Amino acid sequence: MDASKGDEVYFLGTIVLYNKKGNEQEVIDGQQRLVSLAILFAVMRDLIEDSESKRELQECVYQRERELTERPKTERIHPWKKLESYFADHVYVPGGTRSFLEGFDAKKIDKEDPVYHLYEAIQAFYEKLSGLTQEQLKSFAKYVLRKGHIVYIVTSNKTRALKLFNTLNTRGLSLSPADIIKAANLDAISNDEQRDQYAKDWIALEEDLGRERLGDLLSHIRTAKAKDKLRASLDEEYEKLCDNGKLPRGSKFIDYLAQMSDIYRTKVLQPSIDITRQADRNRCEWLIRLMYTCLPFSDWVPPLLAFCDKFRKGEEHLPAFLSKLEKKTFIEWIGGFTETERITSFARITDLIESSPTEGQVVDNMLTHVRPNGSETKGRIVNYSNKDELKTTMDNALNDQYFYTAKGRRLSRYALLRLDMELWDLAAFHGYQGDITVEHVLPRTPQPSSEWVRVFDENQRVEWTNKLGNLVLLSGSKNPAAGTYDFSKKKEVYFRKKCSPFKLTQEIMSFTRWTPDELKQRQDDLVKRIEQMYLGA
Repeated sequence: MDASKGDEVYFLGTIVLYNKKGNEQEVIDGQQRLVSLAILFAVMRDLIEDSESKRELQECVYQRERELTERPKTERIHPWKKLESYFADHVYVPGGTRSFLEGFDAKKIDKEDPVYHLYEAIQAFYEKLSGLTQEQLKSFAKYVLRKGHIVYIVTSNKTRALKLFNTLNTRGLSLSPADIIKAANLDAISNDEQRDQYAKDWIALEEDLGRERLGDLLSHIRTAKAKDKLRASLDEEYEKLCDNGKLPRGSKFIDYLAQMSDIYRTKVLQPSIDITRQADRNRCEWLIRLMYTCLPFSDWVPPLLAFCDKFRKGEEHLPAFLSKLEKKTFIEWIGGFTETERITSFARITDLIESSPTEGQVVDNMLTHVRPNGSETKGRIVNYSNKDELKTTMDNALNDQYFYTAKGRRLSRYALLRLDMELWDLAAFHGYQGDITVEHVLPRTPQPSSEWVRVFDENQRVEWTNKLGNLVLLSGSKNPAAGTYDFSKKKEVYFRKKCSPFKLTQEIMSFTRWTPDELKQRQDDLVKRIEQMYLGA
């Protein structure tokens, strides 16, 4: 209102439009502004008494049928579906905004309902404009129509339109690559009714997995199909995969995504493995949970999804497949593989899955497979048949003086939990509950007067404090004060209380003292156990 008292242009921002069939354009960015303008024109139309001014304002919201030029009647803007009937009865029809306010019972409508927001807009415009004289109303209408400027961008490609919106949008939540992929695939469906149904199907997927996890799934599918590192935005990569025929478009893609979503949910997020032996079932489910929650990367997920997708009735082979997949993941992780090297290495497994007719062939060859059809080998290759070389790699990593902090403190937690799993009767194993922490037996900061300082000299504390053999798993939060207790008190008061879920920690209870000799004994024992897990078969 204040701006209309001057003569300067009033900038209403930029809108992004997508050219659909015929004369219609879909509003990608600017829906709320255009709907608000339509409501404003309708309110001014119903307040202004001059018939010519009424007619001009009515033309801004609704073009009547023209017999001589054969122009059909046209609504200037189609609002959201829930508001269509309200616009037809009250915005497009002269006098309609007055009748809307007179018949509206605000108490019966939820304040989050779009109809209530329509009421708020009409009510607000009436409150602002009702006190103006007829001349002031006409002057304000002239100002809006002449000085209200909008910059609009039109594109014939919806995906580009969405990317433009993302670039220009500085308000609220930006579109994710998944949103753009969704729009591109819905746009590829020509039948309106079918498109609406698939839009609902996509929303159901978002509700089932969550938006973030659906985005993760799309990323895993891309990796499985492209078999290399992401080099552009996810939506651009999907365009390439569709162009290359590696993924379908439209309804076929959404159907495929729904199938993969079910696999992702039941085999990764909430693993439920349909195999006969209880021990094998528990082992698979908890191994997947361990990898998903403890590893700092998820590059192992695409080959698992690919295996479960291709061999949908082959879950009896899943324990053997998963055992080798986890072995590969762990060895290449401690071997220092970079992200690119991991993706390339796991892509070889996906290649093998795609080219193998049976699950057994995949399992038999997955640690020796290079590339199919004699194609060029890329990236670092681990020779899994050379046990001496693998043992050297594992010895170096597991005997690291700073094992506790290695890989962002994730390696120690993973290795200890993995060791602990091996001690359980897996047929009766129900997993771990609550918080899990990694504690030092020999404290990192012992009291100067403590037993620890008498038993371990300074050099020994530096050498052994953060090694694998000095670490245990505890349930619940750490107690810094209890962590510095002497061994006998720490064992009885602290470890006994917090070690019950962990058989590995319970083993500490058998030690009567904790000296460099005991620590070295446990270090050698744990390293030997881990190497037996990964190199013994």
